[in-house]
Amino acid sequence: MERNFINFFVESVKSNIEQFSSLKPELKGERKGVSKDKDVYISAIIGLIGEVQGTVTISFKKELGLKIASSMLMEEKTEIDYDARDAIGEIANLIIGQARNRIVEQGFDTKITPPTIIEGYKHEVFYKPGLDIEELEFEDNEENIFYLTIGLKISRKKDSFIGLIMAGGIGTRMKSKTNKLLHKILGREVIRFPVEVFKEAEAKRIILITGEHNQKLLKNLFKESVEYALQKEPLGTGDAVKSAIPLLRNYKGDVLVTVGDNPYLDTETVKEFFNFHKQGDYDVSIITTDFDNPPPYGRIVKDENGKFIKLVEEIVATEEELKIKEVSSSIFLFKWDKILPYLQKIDNNNPKGEYFLPDAINFLAADGGKVGIFWTEKREITKGINTREELIEAISYYNRKNISNYVKDGITFVSPENTFVEFGVEIGNDSIIYPFNYLRSGLKIKEGSIIPPFYFLNI
Repeated sequence: MERNFINFFVESVKSNIEQFSSLKPELKGERKGVSKDKDVYISAIIGLIGEVQGTVTISFKKELGLKIASSMLMEEKTEIDYDARDAIGEIANLIIGQARNRIVEQGFDTKITPPTIIEGYKHEVFYKPGLDIEELEFEDNEENIFYLTIGLKISRKKDSFIGLIMAGGIGTRMKSKTNKLLHKILGREVIRFPVEVFKEAEAKRIILITGEHNQKLLKNLFKESVEYALQKEPLGTGDAVKSAIPLLRNYKGDVLVTVGDNPYLDTETVKEFFNFHKQGDYDVSIITTDFDNPPPYGRIVKDENGKFIKLVEEIVATEEELKIKEVSSSIFLFKWDKILPYLQKIDNNNPKGEYFLPDAINFLAADGGKVGIFWTEKREITKGINTREELIEAISYYNRKNISNYVKDGITFVSPENTFVEFGVEIGNDSIIYPFNYLRSGLKIKEGSIIPPFYFLNI
């Protein structure tokens, strides 16, 4: 781990100490100033073996410790007693807590033990022999010092991403009073597919971009397990992603964007896509595939050397561009700080009057940004659920997949094409399922069971 991380942590703690040291707390009607002149020290003795571990010490002069305690307790303190120690410890927790928040924002994971107070003339820190020791501004043999010692263990987080799901579509082609994202595929709502995949891929946060028509519905479904951004009007994919900007302030990591009506994106592909993006150090990565007769998706335009030039939406593509077989899946990975300036440049000067997300990618590429193309043979990954026909197709796809998994576990389906099994059904080994049955979520079938035809089985 980079040694300069220690400096970053210490500076974070210092800035918070200065904030607390400069307070002028109200105490019994009087304004009590707190001196910043050598009243507070910080030291770190930290070993580096793949992770940061050791201690960080914040040292208060007794006079400052008493002022802090008096301010916290709203009563004059002349000696460090039990209550005063607690008050000083509370301040230390606040200082370290704020520093920890900054560390987490930078992609580290932390485990910090509660501070302990040592009163005396000398402070000793014991550490494991053999560790590479870093010592920063360590103050020793200082009289009347109260040392707040915080055990520290910090490791680089496993690389991950924030998942952004565009879920504001109305879905008029479904011809239904039910929002299209809440229609079910074998007992599971359409929107739950990308959410569950992001969770399985260990996304650090998941944000749903909703419309005013469905935000309440989706909040009822997912509660606090995801975050929500509101796209007030359906003004296109670029506008949808911009709606999440308030939730991503100061974020500099990766953002994976997909659509809420795509149930075909799988965990394995997400992990492979993310690894491809990180290993190539791309500013933007795009999942693509080929069709002999492409559906109305964006085309991937490349130069003679196969380098990405632009992604063009079909509605604005030229005749030559429409002949291109490689299409975009509308699944993207962005370095957020790299794409953000270009999101602001998108306009709606196109036949649909919408803000197209690919325009931001094209602006970045034109400025020399690095774009990676992750081609997959999984053509279904490009499909969404916009019509009843597409919903039925998805039900059939996952029913075959579910039954195939049961068969591998030693279960017989006499007529798989005439049997339906929802997600979340448990079937014991050596069971036989006859045709014309529908097995619903939560059902548990004992080992060796025989299910005759024509059952609609609930829990």
